[in-house]
Amino acid sequence: MNLFCELTCSPHQSQFMNATKFKGENVTEVEYYIGQTFTNAMYNACQDVQAPSTNVKALSLLCGKDAQDCNATNWIQYMFNIDNGQTPFPIIPIFSDVGVHGYTPMNNKTYACTEGLEDGSGPCSCQDCTAACGPKPVPPPLPPPWTILGMDAMSVIMWLSYMAFLLIFVGALVVAWCCRSRTITSEYGPILDSNNPLSLNSDIPNQENGSCCETLGERFENLLRTFFSSWGSFCVRHPSVVLLGSLILVTACSGGLIYMRITTDPVELWSSPESQARQEKNYFDERFGPFFRTTQLIITTPINDTSIYSPYFGGSDVPFKAILFKDILHQ
Repeated sequence: MNLFCELTCSPHQSQFMNATKFKGENVTEVEYYIGQTFTNAMYNACQDVQAPSTNVKALSLLCGKDAQDCNATNWIQYMFNIDNGQTPFPIIPIFSDVGVHGYTPMNNKTYACTEGLEDGSGPCSCQDCTAACGPKPVPPPLPPPWTILGMDAMSVIMWLSYMAFLLIFVGALVVAWCCRSRTITSEYGPILDSNNPLSLNSDIPNQENGSCCETLGERFENLLRTFFSSWGSFCVRHPSVVLLGSLILVTACSGGLIYMRITTDPVELWSSPESQARQEKNYFDERFGPFFRTTQLIITTPINDTSIYSPYFGGSDVPFKAILFKDILHQ
């Protein structure tokens, strides 16, 4: 504000401004002597300010280049250059803290982004001013590692648990094998041992009564064998009936899909119709109309030419993007 107010309406313009070109009574070019201290202070106060609409630093929009390539001088030079499409006539900034050609550079008081203004305005927020954030909190020190005999305690506990499980499992297998070898004769034993009731080669059926679980398991296995054998035979003898029945069954099970409705509206998905937020939204929409979020639209063209001839705009070369954007607004 200081930079442009002093340029346009300062009562002391003759001290730091020099009109260099005229067209009749109109000034067409001026030199603006600006203090380097003022320039640096203005840049330091604004370099971290964010532009909320584009989520980039504001200097990227005001400097004509990326914010990291912008500095105190080329920022002001771009704002005073007629190529930016906003400056009405060339304004040549001259940066110096000492007098030049009899002119005293404009070096008004500046405010850091951590200072409030005289009108009562507070300083900039931490988001736009790194210096206003204060010192970063120091994280608490990490607790000392838990060790056993100089090794990580969790690793030691896991290894001991694994070894204990391994020993118990292997021991259980060895004990089971020893008990089995004492009570059951090897299947590779002589045929003469086939009369031994404990021999696996015994030819005498029902030598011992099976347990209840064994009996139930045998009956269930026989039932499954009989059922699937009968079902397989039926499928082979009547393939048409099986295919038609399967088709009817699948169709009947899928019939409910005709009543399926897919909801894509996020309001319907995440908001209950009886919730307070939903009722307030309906109240707002009924009385003020629906509310829509602001969306940014970026339009580009594959044409590489920067300008085209258009008879609709007086036969002059008009930037293609300007024509495209104006046609879209017209539509």
